[in-house]
Amino acid sequence: MGLHEGEIEVKLDGLALLGEYELNDRWLLNGGIAFYDGDKSKKFSGLAFAGQPETPADAEYDLDAVSYRAGVKYSKAFAENWDFNANLDYLYMEIDDEDDGNVYSKGFSYGLGVTYHF
Repeated sequence: MGLHEGEIEVKLDGLALLGEYELNDRWLLNGGIAFYDGDKSKKFSGLAFAGQPETPADAEYDLDAVSYRAGVKYSKAFAENWDFNANLDYLYMEIDDEDDGNVYSKGFSYGLGVTYHF
């Protein structure tokens, strides 16, 4: 029995335009848009993939994408130059994949942290 391997590698490079609006000294609204360009490569080996037209031995495909972000952020100082912060963002991404057609991804991201200001 031979070894069967499949590998899919995705590379995206992009430019993001992000902004924030300060509601008061603790709350901020944020949002942005990002544009991406990249590629996806597929590599399959082994008898399980032999002769399957949907799984070529080596193939590379073009990817283009755009993503949108909107969220809210909270920040509170607890000592001189120190802040506690939390954020919740909704993310939506559309990927134009020449291999699989359009792919959509959406969901929430969150963060908690401590910031020191110099």
